[in-house]
Amino acid sequence: GRHWVGDTPGNLYCTLGFSPHDVSRQHFQFIPLIAGVALMRVLLDLWPELYEKEIRLKWPNDVVIDDTKSGVTKKLAGILCESKIIDQQAYTVIVGLGLNIFSAPQLEDRPTTFLFREVGPILQPSYKHTSEERTHVIKAISEQWAIDFFNIFYSWPTDEVLKTWKSLA
Repeated sequence: GRHWVGDTPGNLYCTLGFSPHDVSRQHFQFIPLIAGVALMRVLLDLWPELYEKEIRLKWPNDVVIDDTKSGVTKKLAGILCESKIIDQQAYTVIVGLGLNIFSAPQLEDRPTTFLFREVGPILQPSYKHTSEERTHVIKAISEQWAIDFFNIFYSWPTDEVLKTWKSLA
């Protein structure tokens, strides 16, 4: 797999770790899709102007924006998932999220972008943005993503997860 690039300041890097119970083994293969759906729901809820962008999920675990003018696809976020299954039951699940909010790392193999570049000049970060303001934005996104993730994981049937993922891809 790919390695995690997470040294760019002002972005969201977080991990959810949990040990679910009473969930079928089949459900675990949907964890990357659930994480992507939850992230898209949060981004589109907090920044409705993203509906006008060509934002989408890219199989299996990236959020990208297609720049229709240049024809370039730019990575906005990535999700890494791992689970350890023992005797047909999940022991531990780890879901990592990296979201470019205020800046984007330079990657050799693909273009990147960041959220505030895409949502317009009203939210464009400047040197006037304080650490507290950035922390507030990061906290709002991460908390809502975790809530949505667990809501979807525990209450949505897998066919609904797949249907929703496909509609966002």
